[in-house]
Amino acid sequence: MNVGGVLSAIGVGLVIGYLGRFIAPKRRRGELGMLITIVIGIVAAVLGTQAADSLNIHRFVAVFAIQLLLAALFVCAFSLLTNRRK
Repeated sequence: MNVGGVLSAIGVGLVIGYLGRFIAPKRRRGELGMLITIVIGIVAAVLGTQAADSLNIHRFVAVFAIQLLLAALFVCAFSLLTNRRK
């Protein structure tokens, strides 16, 4: 992945985190702040881009779907981890 790919993944990550939060079931997403949601989106976008690249998937819609799925999963997982501590 080149620098342009990383920068675009970060840009898309802002949107991915926001959408991933609303795709996750309401009871699973908990009380996540917007900053952590954006960070989760950026991580999901970068990992989703890497996963798609390793699978030789280069269509934008497919890569976006992978990133969105990862963001929703990460939002649920992070919410579960933080809710157990309370």
